[in-house]
Amino acid sequence: MLWLISHVGSAQTVTLPIEVLGAEGTVETVTVNVPTGSLASGLWLQVNNLSYANKASVRINDGPWVNLNNSTVRFTERERNLGGIGGARAFFGTIKLTLPVAAGAVRNGNNTVAFRFNSSDGVSIGYRVLKLNFVDEGGRKLVPATAFVEDNPATWVAPQNNAAAIAAGKTLWETASLRSSYLANNHVLNAKCEDCHAKNARDLKYFSYSNKSIIERVKFHGLSQDQGEKIASYVRSLNMKQPGRPWNPPYQPGPGLESKPVDEWAAGAGIDAVLDNDEEGLPYLFPNGITAAGFDFTGKFNPREIPIGMMLPDWKHWLPTVHPLDQGGGDFSEVDRLYNNLRNNLATRGPEYKIDRFGFESGSANFQDAVGRFSEWIPRNGNNTKQEIESIYSAQLWKLVKMWELHQEFALEGLGQQKHGNEGGEPRMWLTGGHYTAFRASPFMQGIDSGEGQNMVGHSAQNSEAIGNMWYHLQLLLSLGGRRPGVTGIQPYDWGYAYGKFNDLASYNHESELMRFLVHAIAGVQASNNGLKPGEHTPGSTDAPFDFAWSPRIWAFGAFYNYASRNVLWKNTSPALRKQIIDAYLGAVLQHCRRWTPAEYVRDSENNESSWPPSSYHLGDYRQNGSERRRAPDQLYEGLSYFAKIGASCQLINGLVDWAQQMWPNNDWSAVRVPTCTEQPATGPVLTVLSPQEGGVYSPAEALTLTALAANFPQPVAAVEYYENNRKIGQGTGANYALTLTNIPTGYHTVEARARDTSGTSKSQTVQFYVGASTCAVPGTPFGPAEVFDGDPSTFIHQLNVNAVGFDLGIAQQIGVIGVTPPQQDREAYGIIGSKIQGSNQSATAGYVDLYTIDQATAGTNYVAITGTTPYRYVRLLAPPHDEHYQWHLAEFSVCLGTQGQPIALATGPAQVKKDPVVDVFPNPVRDGHATLRYTLTQVQPVGWILYDALGRAVQAADYRNQAAGAHTQALDFGQQARGLYFLHLTTGTQTSKHKLLLLQP
Repeated sequence: MLWLISHVGSAQTVTLPIEVLGAEGTVETVTVNVPTGSLASGLWLQVNNLSYANKASVRINDGPWVNLNNSTVRFTERERNLGGIGGARAFFGTIKLTLPVAAGAVRNGNNTVAFRFNSSDGVSIGYRVLKLNFVDEGGRKLVPATAFVEDNPATWVAPQNNAAAIAAGKTLWETASLRSSYLANNHVLNAKCEDCHAKNARDLKYFSYSNKSIIERVKFHGLSQDQGEKIASYVRSLNMKQPGRPWNPPYQPGPGLESKPVDEWAAGAGIDAVLDNDEEGLPYLFPNGITAAGFDFTGKFNPREIPIGMMLPDWKHWLPTVHPLDQGGGDFSEVDRLYNNLRNNLATRGPEYKIDRFGFESGSANFQDAVGRFSEWIPRNGNNTKQEIESIYSAQLWKLVKMWELHQEFALEGLGQQKHGNEGGEPRMWLTGGHYTAFRASPFMQGIDSGEGQNMVGHSAQNSEAIGNMWYHLQLLLSLGGRRPGVTGIQPYDWGYAYGKFNDLASYNHESELMRFLVHAIAGVQASNNGLKPGEHTPGSTDAPFDFAWSPRIWAFGAFYNYASRNVLWKNTSPALRKQIIDAYLGAVLQHCRRWTPAEYVRDSENNESSWPPSSYHLGDYRQNGSERRRAPDQLYEGLSYFAKIGASCQLINGLVDWAQQMWPNNDWSAVRVPTCTEQPATGPVLTVLSPQEGGVYSPAEALTLTALAANFPQPVAAVEYYENNRKIGQGTGANYALTLTNIPTGYHTVEARARDTSGTSKSQTVQFYVGASTCAVPGTPFGPAEVFDGDPSTFIHQLNVNAVGFDLGIAQQIGVIGVTPPQQDREAYGIIGSKIQGSNQSATAGYVDLYTIDQATAGTNYVAITGTTPYRYVRLLAPPHDEHYQWHLAEFSVCLGTQGQPIALATGPAQVKKDPVVDVFPNPVRDGHATLRYTLTQVQPVGWILYDALGRAVQAADYRNQAAGAHTQALDFGQQARGLYFLHLTTGTQTSKHKLLLLQP
C-alpha cells in the first residue's frame, strides 16, 4: 500500500472540486494528463450550481471559449428531461453533461482546461466542477481515477489563525453591514450574516464551505478580502464535525445513512446516492422481490435508506435570497421574539422541554405560524411578481434554516422515540410534530406556483413544480412517524396534496415518478396502522374513530383510488413491471381487508367520508348529500375496473370483488369481476426488463444500459444474461443486473433478457427498440392538415371530424421512428391518447393494419419505434374516437424510415474497438462482508481498486500491480465496513470502471 501512495503522490493530479467562484470573469485553469487524448470526443463534467445558460464557459488548450448551454452540450435523457442547464438538477443542485470537442483539440499527454464564470444573476458567485474527464465516442473515460484527488476539509486551516482575527471574524459575522451584491444598483441590507445562516455559522462548517467560498461570498456582499479572511477564520475555529459538502443535498436518502451518527444525518447520503432513473430504486424498496410482503401494511420500513431519482436541494438552496428584515410588509418583531424564545428555552430548560408536546413542539408551531402571518403582510398585487414570489418563498426558507439550526445546535434529531415512543417515533426525526415545516415551503402551498415563468421559483414552471416535490419528500424523511392514534399522532404532510403533485411533476418532466410515489404510499399506509380494528375508537378517546384506525381515508393513503386516477405515473413504465407492482399491491390490500370479518368493521350510519359505510350502502349514495368525495365502495369499484383494464391479476380482482360483495351486498359487484380467469401460478424467477423500453428510441451517441428486476423464492436468482438473436452479448451485474453497451449500430434491435435461478429454472423477456436519429427529412407526400407537418409545435389542429393524418412514402418501405406531438398547452397529452399508428399497402384511405396504439403519452414529442419487419407505402395516425365523431389535439406528426441494425458487439468479444475490464462482483448485495471480484484482461497491465463510501471518501484499497492477460478473481473482505452503499473503482491501465455495492449486515 505504501508503494501505491507514493506512486500516486508523484504523479500530476487535479484537485477537485474546482471552485470557479468570485467576481464576474473569474477563471480557474487545471492541467489534465490524457494518455490517449487523440481519442477524445468530449469533455465530461459534473457541475454544481450551473443554474442558468451561459453562466460558464470552457476552453481547452488554445481553443476558443465555449459557453455552456443546452445547445452546446449533451445530456443523458434524464438530465435533458429535467431541463438541462437551468433545469431542476442544475438550478437546485448538480448536473452531468458532456461538451463535444473537435478532433485534434485534445492532445496525448498534458492538456489545459480553463473554466470561466461569465456573469452573476445577482445571487450567484459561480459554480463548482466536482468531476471531469475526457471521453471517447463510446463514452469511455480516458483519464484514470488516480489522476484526481478530493480536497480534504480536515486539512483546511484558518487564513488568519490567531485569536484576535477569529474574535474579529465572529463580530463581523454578527454585526457587519452588508450590501445586496457586487453588481451595480446594489443596496444596504438590514440583515447580517447570522440572520440568513445559522446563528453561529455552524452551517458553513457543517457543510464544509471552503475558505475561498466564504471569502468570495463576503466580498460579494461588500466586505473586504481581509474581512472575509477573518470570517473564514472564525468558521474554521468552530469545534464541530464537518461531514457535509456544499453540493451534497441535506438529508438525501440512501443505503447506509442510518448507520452513521445522528448528527451526520443532515449531511445526507451524497449525490452519488441519487439514482440515474427512478426504477433503479425498486430493489431497495423491494429487496426480496416485488411481492405483497413488500407492501406490508403492518410493517415499518425506513424511507431514509431508500435512494430515489430526485436530487434534493443543496444547502445554498435552503438559504433565503432576501431576509424578512429586508422585505416590505409586516412587523418582524413577533417572529424574532418567538425565535429567540425557542433558543433561550432550549438552552436553559433542560431535556424535558425538548420532548414535551407543550415545550419545543408547541413553541416551534407558534414560531412557524408567526412566519406565516408575516408572509401574509407582504404586499401583493395578485400577479405573483418576481419580488412577491422571492419574498414569500424566502420567508419559508429562512424558517427552514432556523429550524435546522435549532435541531442541530441542541441535538434534537435523535430524540424522536423519547418523545413519541419506539412505535410512534423514528430513531431520527424533527420534533415539529404535525407542523409541516418543509412541506409548507413548496410554491404550491404558498400560492406562488403561477405567473410568468421567469418570476417563479427556479425561473420556470417545471422547476417550481420540482422544488415543491423536493420539499414534500424531505418532509417525509424529517417527520415520518405514526401509529399513535388521536391528537398525538404524527402525519408528515397532507398526503392528498402530495399525490396530486407527483402527477403534475410527471407531466412536466416526462419521467416516471412511480418509484418515489410508492415510497410515499407504503410509508403512509404503514405509518397510519395503529393496530385498531377498522373504525374503532382509541381507548378512552372521544376523537372521531375513523381518522386513526384502518379507514377508507387511511386506505386512500395506499392510493387505491389514487392509483387509478394518477395513471400518468404509469407512463414510461413497462406493462410487465406495472402488472408486477399492481398485483403485489392488490395482494397486500386483499390480505389486510380479510384480517377482520365484515361484522368486525365499525360502520358509520352518518356515512362521513372517513368512515366504513353501512352494509346497506349503495354505490353513488355519497351524492345524496351533495358531496363529491367517493366513499370506500365507490373507490373500490372504480379502482378495480381500472386495474382490470391494465392487466392486473384476475385472481386478485375477483378476490376483492368477493370481499366487497360481503361488505356491501346491496350492490351488483359482478360488473367488475373478470368472468374467465385461467391464471396459473408462476414458476421460476419473476423477471421485468426495466430498460430499454419496448419501442424506445435511443441516440447512437449515448451508452445504453440494459437493466432488469429479477427475484425468486426459495432459490435465489443465479444470473441475468442478455441475448440478441440467441447470441449472448453479456451478463448483468449489481442490484439491477445492469449491462452497459456502447457504439450500438443504428437500426432495430431485439434483446432477450434471461433470468435463471440456482435450480436451473429460467424466465425470459424480449424487448425491441430502435437506435438512431429521431428526426429526419419529410419522407414522402403528407396528407391531412398542413399544421401537423410544418415543424412548428405552436400550430395544431383542434377540431372535429379529422379522421387521420399521414404520409404516402411512394413505395413500400421499412418504417422507423414515429413522432407524435400534442399541443404545447396539453401538458397531460390527453389529446393524442388512444390514437393508432397504422400502415397500408393498398391506398391512403383503405387496407390499414394497426402497428401501435398510443395509450401513454407526455408533453413534447413522443417518439415510438415501429419494430415490425413489414414495409408499408402508407403510414398514418388515426384519431381516437370521441362520442360519435373524432376530436383531436395534435401539433406535429413525423415519420423516419428505419433499417434492421447490425448485431450488437459482444460485451466481452473482439468487436469492441477498446474494451473496459469485464467485471463481476458477487454476491451483490454483500451479506457477510465477503465477496469475489472477477475480471478479464486482454493484455498485461497494472490493476488496483479503491472502495469509496456514499460520501465519496476512500475507505479501502488494493495495491496496483501488473497482472497477466486472462481471467482473474480476487477475494474481497469488507468486514470492517459499515452497512450501506459503496462504489468500487477498478482501474486496469488507464481504464476505470465504477460499480455500486450494497453491504448488508449478516
